Amino acid sequence: MDLAFANPHIFHAFRYSDWSSLPSTGSDHAPILITLRPPNPHSDEPRPHWQDADWSGLTDRLKDSLVHPPPYTPSPNQLDQWLS
Repeated sequence: MDLAFANPHIFHAFRYSDWSSLPSTGSDHAPILITLRPPNPHSDEPRPHWQDADWSGLTDRLKDSLVHPPPYTPSPNQLDQWLS
């Protein structure tokens, strides 16, 4: 089995592989079926505390950066104004 793309971060999730039950591809390569364990919720990386975020401040900043859509059938002048 070719482990050229092995990743040490996913090694703990690797359960087993099987290359004998899949059909031949017609070349010198064979498909490999890999089975992984589901992630353990206790070993997940810490996540942000979304409840502590300043949502109102973020919403105001996002509203200031919105780009309005162009007119439905813009004239060349309207399109120039929108793009500027």
